[in-house]
Amino acid sequence: MPEQSASSSQITLATGVFGVNFIAMAMVNALPFLTGANIDQRGLSTVQAGAVNSVELLCCAVLAIALARPSLALRSRPLGWAACGLFIAGNLMAISADLIVLFAARAVAGLGEGLAVSASARAMAHARSPAKVGGYVATVVALVGGGQALLIEAIVARHGYAGGYLGLAAIGLACGVIASALPHRAITLDAPARSAGAAGLRWRAALPVLVAACTVLFGAGMVWSFAERLGLATGLSSADVARTISLTALLCIGGGVAAVATARFGRDFLMAGIGAAVFGLSVAAFALATTPFAYVASLSVLSFAYLYVGPFITAIALRIDPSGGLLSAARGGQLLTSAAAPTVGGLFLAYGSVEAVALLATATSAVAVAAIVDAHRQIHRPIARSAPALP
Repeated sequence: MPEQSASSSQITLATGVFGVNFIAMAMVNALPFLTGANIDQRGLSTVQAGAVNSVELLCCAVLAIALARPSLALRSRPLGWAACGLFIAGNLMAISADLIVLFAARAVAGLGEGLAVSASARAMAHARSPAKVGGYVATVVALVGGGQALLIEAIVARHGYAGGYLGLAAIGLACGVIASALPHRAITLDAPARSAGAAGLRWRAALPVLVAACTVLFGAGMVWSFAERLGLATGLSSADVARTISLTALLCIGGGVAAVATARFGRDFLMAGIGAAVFGLSVAAFALATTPFAYVASLSVLSFAYLYVGPFITAIALRIDPSGGLLSAARGGQLLTSAAAPTVGGLFLAYGSVEAVALLATATSAVAVAAIVDAHRQIHRPIARSAPALP
């Protein structure tokens, strides 16, 4: 009976985490279509469209980092409800055709997503096996996300950007109901760790995790907002691109399943390093794709690696800081660098070349792998103890 109760609690936890995680994933899945609609229907340039996306990610990142302090007694359930409320409000505001209102709307939605990141991180602190729970959540998110991408594409094609943002608001409402499954109790670092300050948090091990989180997704952020445009350049139609994105989202559930299967071995650092390397190389191949086959193949590997590496970054962060604060900071830092990625991608595509994008994606992947290796070395290094006082 105790084992059944514990298993049930972990399923409930995963359900709640899915609710808040899907807010951000729903927006990510909709970005290519809404970015295209904003360019075609609002008359935005690629730089302006990228800047709109960057503002949203920036607000999300800043709030997630601000709430990352391990000693904060933050309850994930109220955070999740507030996140859904702001997400709904931001998407309803985005229906306006005014560019200034659009920037403000995406800022409000970004704040909601930042609360969602914090709620998810604090909830994951309750997980007995963070990589396993994270893998389950990633799998379900991918499964549902494939259908959601198809739905948003169809809505945008028929009703324009206004319909797309209304669809996201409806998703936010549904996620608010699911967020009721989040834990209400808060977890913080114990008193000795709080009084120890940096030593209690093993910052020498935590900093490389932050670096890895900030760099591993940067390359993907540069190209994802323009995935539709890149697909059209290979000769695919808009409908073909939509189907490709949806199908690869469904196929990439293998990444989540693989994360669950390999989590039992407890080799979180090794799996994270492999995932980061494959992810960076797939982003480079995606940017350089010139044929429909190369586009589909590279996007499939990219999606698989994206879902695979995330749960292990989560597990590493929670090993260093069990309160979930470091995980919130890692995700916030990840979003902070990703906030600049769409603008950088737009500038490269408008004034540079896809080869430069591919090179930068490869470089950031190498940095992420090196940081993961360093974090592994530091977490297994004995903590230096002060010398005894002289008589």
